[in-house]
Amino acid sequence: MHALVAILSVLFNNGLVIWGLGWDGWSGPTALAIYWGENAIGTIFIALRIWLHRGLTRKRGHYRNHLGLQVSGDGADKIKSITDRSFLAEYLTTSVVFTLAHGVFVLAIFALIFKAAPDDDTMRWALLAIGLSQLFGFLFDLVGLRSRSFAWLKLVAGRGLARVLVVQLAIIFGMALAALTGHNAAFGIPFAGLKLLVDLGAALATEKPPQSDEGPRWLMGIMKKCFPKVDFASDLRVERAKYRREMADDEVPQK
Repeated sequence: MHALVAILSVLFNNGLVIWGLGWDGWSGPTALAIYWGENAIGTIFIALRIWLHRGLTRKRGHYRNHLGLQVSGDGADKIKSITDRSFLAEYLTTSVVFTLAHGVFVLAIFALIFKAAPDDDTMRWALLAIGLSQLFGFLFDLVGLRSRSFAWLKLVAGRGLARVLVVQLAIIFGMALAALTGHNAAFGIPFAGLKLLVDLGAALATEKPPQSDEGPRWLMGIMKKCFPKVDFASDLRVERAKYRREMADDEVPQK
């Protein structure tokens, strides 16, 4: 049921923008601003899920890093002291930093590439609708949250970060397409379709561990022919066994 709600939310949020671009005359800046706002709203609700789940379950997975966050430069030690051994802090640091950086780039795109601003009225009602959709999903997830696995929670966080990545792609390719075509909505429909596919793929993903240590035979065959000196099948078995052990340990309550 949770997967169905996630899929319906994806279809609504993405369908709204696709409808706006295709039939209601939304501009590229308006769509991009709404997608950025969706990321910001999603970050808040995902962080709340993590915080509440940690308080209810105290599972070990909450007290270790999972996203591979790498920090360097001035202040790196201070940031690491905050994010180390805290999945919530690691997620928030990753998502907030990228979202804020995207906000700066989005403003620059509006001024330098699109040379147009998003429509304020459209942004307000669209973000309100998306926010209500995400609020419904959040409230639905609260039902039985104590019994949900940490693997599920990590999957939810991964969905949010996938959206952040797609917005990054929109910024890069949106600038290029707008500059080449001279139309600020040129990137809209292709990007909206890409985001819909990515969001659906994330919503359909499962938190269950791999059922087998063996990879697809056809893929292993290709890898063997391309790299005959590397035993990919053996490496995959080792990695999957390690992954299952880590997943099991994540579910153990912290003492």
